[in-house]
Amino acid sequence: MKKPDSLRAAIAAILPEFATDPARLAMFVEKGRIRAPQTQQRGFMWSYDLTVIATAFTHDPDVLMFVVVDWLRRYQPDLLAANSAAGFTFEADVLDDRSWDVQITLPLDEAVRASPAPDGGWLLEAVEEPATLFPDDVPLRPNEGPLLSIWHQGTRIAPLDPV
Repeated sequence: MKKPDSLRAAIAAILPEFATDPARLAMFVEKGRIRAPQTQQRGFMWSYDLTVIATAFTHDPDVLMFVVVDWLRRYQPDLLAANSAAGFTFEADVLDDRSWDVQITLPLDEAVRASPAPDGGWLLEAVEEPATLFPDDVPLRPNEGPLLSIWHQGTRIAPLDPV
């Protein structure tokens, strides 16, 4: 499973408080299952809920959700498809007028391809997400790099300085 580490890195890149205090960004894999078709290809699919808990978050929750949605565009685009009502769930505890505990639950899939190795064994390879297309065949996120900053009305709001 590679997606939890990838999401953690994306969040920490924009919200450095989680890089300096990683204990404030907990992640748990729950309700996991493996799907494997009875075919010649011996690969399989991890399917699980990734629970992300950001504690004592002192910035606008829009920033955290924007980072998660941006990450989903590349790594789980089916959750954002125009015809999908799946989305993802969240819960928040308002600790005071400046801080939140936010829990996000993401239903994720990861495919693993198995290919015969020359020595008779098997080579396992994580499969990257395919580019998801809108109905008009315009790529959802064509050749964009990682999210580096977020601006709102001319003010840089992320990455934020650690609090």
